[in-house]
Amino acid sequence: MYVAWQTGVATLVALLFPLHSEARGSSPTTALGSSSAAELGKTPLPLWKRLVAVSTILLVVFFAASQVHRLNIMKAQEEQRQKEIVQSDAEAPSLANLAGVEPHEPGQVLILQAISGHDPDGGSVTPSPPCDLRGGQQPLLHCVSYSVSYYGFPFTSSKQLETPSFDVSVTEYPNSAWATYSLRNYPARSALVTQRKSIQRVPKFGNSIYLNSAWIYPDGKGTTYFYWPSGNFTVAVRFYGPPDDVVLQKYLALHPSSL
Repeated sequence: MYVAWQTGVATLVALLFPLHSEARGSSPTTALGSSSAAELGKTPLPLWKRLVAVSTILLVVFFAASQVHRLNIMKAQEEQRQKEIVQSDAEAPSLANLAGVEPHEPGQVLILQAISGHDPDGGSVTPSPPCDLRGGQQPLLHCVSYSVSYYGFPFTSSKQLETPSFDVSVTEYPNSAWATYSLRNYPARSALVTQRKSIQRVPKFGNSIYLNSAWIYPDGKGTTYFYWPSGNFTVAVRFYGPPDDVVLQKYLALHPSSL
């Protein structure tokens, strides 16, 4: 930025104060030998042209300095994010003496009945592979995940390709500490850090839960995430259209929030 400023100032001085090649006492020979320079010195640019040139140079210098400043800010912000991610990883609960997690029947964990006129697809259970909560590393602990999608029409076949109106995933961890910690990485790796501005805690039916609006577009469309810990479980409700509080009410009754 300093180099750009020096260059700009040097050019500015040259334009505002052009050199005249004919100095007092110069010999005729010298004057004839530098006729080209003399012609330029005798006919300097008009003031308005010099001012336009100077303004252009200053504008270029200003934008160059602004760009450097912006890049420095972005670099500092990214370095800070990386530090926070490393810190968050270091705060993971202990892996020592963790209890095993046995699968339940889906109907014990999920609501396999119609909600607000939306039919479930029957639900599924995924007891393996173990959960990976640190992004790209080896699996850390065993957990069991349950999921169900709800459609706004009679669900008849898993081959139906229509996007559901919303879906729900419930995951059981070995203990409540791991359940709560896991939400730092939901719905994306290090979301608590990278999507902090889009995450807020909201009250729902006497409970406190997370709302993540990172995937909502300016026109209001997109995907809305609600999620919360419930003891050893986490519950995540993903709406592909307008959120429906009846869904949240029913799942909060089944899995009250621990927040």
